[in-house]
Amino acid sequence: METALISLAGVVLGSCISGIFLLVQSHMQKKNDDFVRKSLNMTQQYISLYKLEQKYVEKLASRTGESAKTIKENMRKEVENETNVHISYTEKDAKDLLQTWGK
Repeated sequence: METALISLAGVVLGSCISGIFLLVQSHMQKKNDDFVRKSLNMTQQYISLYKLEQKYVEKLASRTGESAKTIKENMRKEVENETNVHISYTEKDAKDLLQTWGK
C-alpha cells in the first residue's frame, strides 16, 4: 500500500514538473515568436523607408541635375550633423536587405 502511494506521489510530482516545464517552454516560445515578428517588422519598415528615399532622391536628382549618390551623401552628412548620430548603413546593406526580404 505504501509503495503504491509513493509511486502515485512520484507520478503526480513528475506530472507537475512536466506541466511547469511545458508552461515555461510555451512562454519562451511566445517571447521568441514576438522577437522574430518585431525584427521582421523593423526590417520591412527599413526596406519601405529605403524605397521611399530612393524614389525621392531620384526625383530630386532629375530636377537638380546632381547625381543621386551625391544627394544621398549630402543628406546623410546633414542628418549626422543635426543629430550627432553616425549613419552606418550603406547602400549595399539596403540592397542586400531588399534582395533578401523585399520580395
